[in-house]
Amino acid sequence: MNDHLPTELLALLASDPESSVRSSVIQRCRDAPEEVRRTLLTDPDPDIRRSSVRTFAPPPDLLPRLLADPATRAAAVAHVVPTPELAGDPDSDVREAVAAHPDLPPGLRDLLAEDQDFVVRNAIAARKDTPPALREQVVATLKPDSPLAEWLLSFSRGTHTCPAPAPVPPHRTRQQAEALLAQAGLWIDARYLRAAADYCGVYRVLTTAMPGSSPFTSGSQAPPIARGGRRSPGSG
Repeated sequence: MNDHLPTELLALLASDPESSVRSSVIQRCRDAPEEVRRTLLTDPDPDIRRSSVRTFAPPPDLLPRLLADPATRAAAVAHVVPTPELAGDPDSDVREAVAAHPDLPPGLRDLLAEDQDFVVRNAIAARKDTPPALREQVVATLKPDSPLAEWLLSFSRGTHTCPAPAPVPPHRTRQQAEALLAQAGLWIDARYLRAAADYCGVYRVLTTAMPGSSPFTSGSQAPPIARGGRRSPGSG
């Protein structure tokens, strides 16, 4: 999409029947004129409205409407002053947004540190202004149900560690490699192997690793391979 479209054309695109077009306006025109922003912020599609609130600063007169809309309430929290009402909202997404608000008062921070939802509590632990003692107390209450969930929570807190790299696979002989390919139902044509090895400049290394009657020899009669790694029809 052209970044320098006139306002009249942007307004037409913001009302296009295709949601993908309207979504493109949000993604590519973050400094869209107020007329265009209003159209997108009040779009009939809840996903468009939600994305608009996350992208644009809503006009003040639209904030009550956006806060009353279940589809945009959580995203609209970032544009208002946190209140006890929002901190006690039944929707955990709203409470999480309050917990991440840059202007969260200490009283609401301490309240959300004891929230029933561990994602909300984790958002409090991730805050830079959370006292170390409180952070340690909150982290001790986090009990995700899987290692992946634990990693995601620690990632948001900036305390994650990347897993150790996978070990290098052991060296295999030609026979072992062929057995693995056969087990997987795959066969490799010598022509493809030779071309790939020549292209990478490692043909000599591979032929040294698989001497004798390897697939690289000119007399190899390995069944041909079809595109995509499947045996071609009639190959037996």
